[in-house]
Amino acid sequence: MSTEAPESEPEVLTTGLQPLGPRGRRRLVIAAILAGALLAGFLVWRWWPRPAEPFSLGDLQGVYAGMVRSDGTNDASVLSKENFADSPAAVEPAQCEPLFEATTFSMFPSDALDGVGTYWPNDRVAISLFTFRFADAAAAQAQFDRIDAAVTACADRAMTILPRGRVEPPTTRISRQSGRLTRTEPSALDGVEHQTAYLFITDDKIKFAVQVFAYNNLVSWQFRYDPQPGAYDPTAADQLDYSLATQMRSVEEARS
Repeated sequence: MSTEAPESEPEVLTTGLQPLGPRGRRRLVIAAILAGALLAGFLVWRWWPRPAEPFSLGDLQGVYAGMVRSDGTNDASVLSKENFADSPAAVEPAQCEPLFEATTFSMFPSDALDGVGTYWPNDRVAISLFTFRFADAAAAQAQFDRIDAAVTACADRAMTILPRGRVEPPTTRISRQSGRLTRTEPSALDGVEHQTAYLFITDDKIKFAVQVFAYNNLVSWQFRYDPQPGAYDPTAADQLDYSLATQMRSVEEARS
């Protein structure tokens, strides 16, 4: 009895990609979605604006290194809490006291870490320029908001500076002074969102002009004592603040 071998199927050579089944297509779509999500996440992380790093004390000293007098000299010095005294005076009404603490009263903000300042003596107008450094931008903003709120509350109001009793360590004694405070408008500064300015004119027509602005974790004061008659001209004050803000931007850009 003989048997015949079964006929074998012919071999078929296939080339190229095989069509995907439903399961393969789903996997391909999911992989594409995941890849797109990863790419989008990377681009957001790479280009999303980040808050600037807080200024260090060295950064702030670098800012003030460029703040020189017309004769090319610079005597900027570091400000530390232990070198400041208690307030030598009080203000009526009391809500106006923050406007004088860091300027006329030479007080150190309680939340500040340190600072840098300089001084321009002048026969006509004496100028103090100083910046306090805080832990972060939020702390600096809180300090600025305190000043700005006092300007709003005290604008166009009469007030009196009253000397306190004995202050330790001894400080320059402040005499009783009465006058009126007005809000002034400083020129806008590039990169500075928060600034305010005010003018206190005593009954003796002595002018105390102050400009304040916040930048990152810094709050800067410019304080001018002007005993000269006539209206106060803020042009020179605006120019000085412009120079200071420009120095801050330069240092910040150099770090990044």
